[in-house]
Amino acid sequence: LGYLDVRINSPGYLHEHVWLYQPLIAMLVACVVAAAAGIALCWWTPLGSWLARHRRTLGTVALWSVLALAALLASRPLWMVRRGIEPGSNQEWFIAAAQRVAGLPVDGRRSYDEMTLVWLGWYLGPVTLVLAALGAALVARRAVQGRRPELVVLLVALGVPSLLYLLRPSITPDMIWAMRRFLPAVIPAALLGAGWFVHWAAVRARATWARVLTALAAVAVLGAPLATWGSILRTPEYVGRAGEVAALCEQVEGSRVVVVRGRTDPPLLPTLRIVCDVDVIEVRGPASQATLAAVREAWDGQPVRLVTMSGDAVDWPLGTPATLVTPMARWPHAILPTNDPIRFTSRVWVAEVAADGSADPVAPQGAQTAGSAE
Repeated sequence: LGYLDVRINSPGYLHEHVWLYQPLIAMLVACVVAAAAGIALCWWTPLGSWLARHRRTLGTVALWSVLALAALLASRPLWMVRRGIEPGSNQEWFIAAAQRVAGLPVDGRRSYDEMTLVWLGWYLGPVTLVLAALGAALVARRAVQGRRPELVVLLVALGVPSLLYLLRPSITPDMIWAMRRFLPAVIPAALLGAGWFVHWAAVRARATWARVLTALAAVAVLGAPLATWGSILRTPEYVGRAGEVAALCEQVEGSRVVVVRGRTDPPLLPTLRIVCDVDVIEVRGPASQATLAAVREAWDGQPVRLVTMSGDAVDWPLGTPATLVTPMARWPHAILPTNDPIRFTSRVWVAEVAADGSADPVAPQGAQTAGSAE
C-alpha cells in the first residue's frame, strides 16, 4: 500500500529512490515466501511436535539472541565508523561545519550510523536502553515458549523497522532533528520494552531491595528525558514567529508585496502568499531603485509594499530601524545534543515603494508581545 501511494502521488520521488525500493520489494517477496514455508513446516506433524517439545530451549535461544544483537549494536562505536554521506552534498558541508563548532575531527562524509543507540541514550537515558533490551529479550522468550502469535506480531511490527533504522538511519546526524527518524517505531519500541521489563520485575519482586530497584528503574525511565532535554522540552520551535507573521499581515494588508530576500534569509514569499493572502513576488537582494520601480510599474502603479529581513537589502540610510522586532527561540542544529534553545531577535523591515522605486520605511512597531521567547 505504501508503494502504491508513492507510485500514484509522487512518482518522481519514487524514481529517485529506485535503488532503495527495489531491494525492499525483493525482501517483501522473500519474507512472504519464508513465512508461507514456515507455516507449512509448522503444520507438518513431526516438526510441530519437535518445536513443542523444545520450546523452552528455543525460548532461551531467542532471549540470548536478542541480548547478543543489542550488545552488538551498542558496541559499534568501538569498532565501526560509517561514511554514508554523498561527497559534495549539502549534508557533507553541514556535518563538517558542525564538527568544527563542536571541536571534533572534520570528516564531512561521516554519517554516524554506528551511533544510533548512543543517540537514543542521549534522549531516553542509558538505563532505559538497557531495560528495553532486557524487555525485548523477555518478550521473545515468552513468544517462543508460550507459542504466542500475538507477541510474534508485536516483535515483528516494532522490531523490523527499529532494526532497519538502528542499522542505517539514512538521515543527517543533526541533533535533535535526526531523532525524527526514530519516532514511528524505535522510540515506542524502546519504551515498551523498558516498561515490559519493569512490570515483569515488579510482579516478581519480593524483597525490599528488589522493590526499591524496580522503583528506581521506573523513575529512571520516566525521569531521564526531563533531566536531559533541559529547557528545549518546554520551548516550541520558533516560538514568536506566529505573532510576527500576524503583525506582518497587518502591515501588508491591501497591498501588493515585493520580498527582497538576502542570501541567508528564510523564505517569506510562501508565508505572505498563503497566510496573509496577498500577491507577492521575490527578488534577490540587494534590490536597486530601478528594480523596485519596474516592479511598481508592472503592477500598474497599485500600492506596493516592500518586505525584507535584511537591513542592507535596500539602499536606505545605514541603521534604519526595523518595523517589526520580535524575540524568538529555536532548537539548535548540531552534531552533539544541547539542552538549551537558541534565543535571538528577528527583524523585519517594511517599506512603501514609490513610483520612482524609492522605499520609504514604515515606522517601527516595537517588540511583538505575542512573539515573546519566554
